Amino acid sequence: MRNILISILSILFFCQDLPAFKQKILVVQSCPFPPYEKAINGFESVVCQKTQRLIISELQDETVEEKITQINPDLILSVGLNAFSKIKHIKTIPIVYLMLLNPSSILSCSKKNITGVSMNISQEWQLRVIAEIFPAIQQVGILYDNEKTDFFVKRALKASQSSRVKIIAKNITISKEVPLAMAKMKERIDLFWMLPDVTVFTPETIDFLFLFSMENRIPVLTFSVNYLEWGALISIVIDASDMGRQAGEIAERIFSGTDVEDIKAMDARGKKIYINKKIAEKMGFSFDEKFIKKFKQNFGQSIELL
Repeated sequence: MRNILISILSILFFCQDLPAFKQKILVVQSCPFPPYEKAINGFESVVCQKTQRLIISELQDETVEEKITQINPDLILSVGLNAFSKIKHIKTIPIVYLMLLNPSSILSCSKKNITGVSMNISQEWQLRVIAEIFPAIQQVGILYDNEKTDFFVKRALKASQSSRVKIIAKNITISKEVPLAMAKMKERIDLFWMLPDVTVFTPETIDFLFLFSMENRIPVLTFSVNYLEWGALISIVIDASDMGRQAGEIAERIFSGTDVEDIKAMDARGKKIYINKKIAEKMGFSFDEKFIKKFKQNFGQSIELL
């Protein structure tokens, strides 16, 4: 009996540093897409395990719900709008979402088993960036469709109340209204803030926006690095890898026993700032290494010149 007890104690002693039992995590993603992969890799780096994948665009005969029932995961990581739309009705499995701009618009009501990280970057933080990088800018213009990006504009207007940078926002309902609306803003704004709003920005209106920007020397702040090639001056984007790490931290809290409903959904934490050097020179802005170093010291954020 004594020998058995010693054996048990020995096993417990030598196993105390072994990793805990791994949870079964299913990633449901809309499609294979590089930013999605970065986010998933970030997630896996925190939970320290590989996940099982379910890619909706590759499904054939079986439905998403059938596959999930077969796999019976302990947690679902939902990546992308299409993926979330397919699984948001599930009530019995914890769901952590990623790569959604405005999750509250998709959820008809709060769900006790759903939380996550939105692609939204704090509007207050972005206004602080604008104020720091562009000391002379006082008024920023925004065009938006009330049904698409009202949530963003409301948060921006609220943030501007405590900022020296003020917002001039105009609601439009069709893209044809863009040229006239921007013309009316021309004398009132120092910078234009481009939102991911499909009503406002079509291929035609995007061409108009950047022509308007250069002709009137009004810089454009955008949400995608791709628009720097079109003529935007500055882009503030999410760090997909860090967003995935945020989701991983949420998953770890869930696995440690925290109720999902006690974990508040959050905005993206990691951001990246890019500036178009050629456009900066054309518009008379100077962003040398000295400025970039000082900005990082004061703001704790790097700037990359492209």
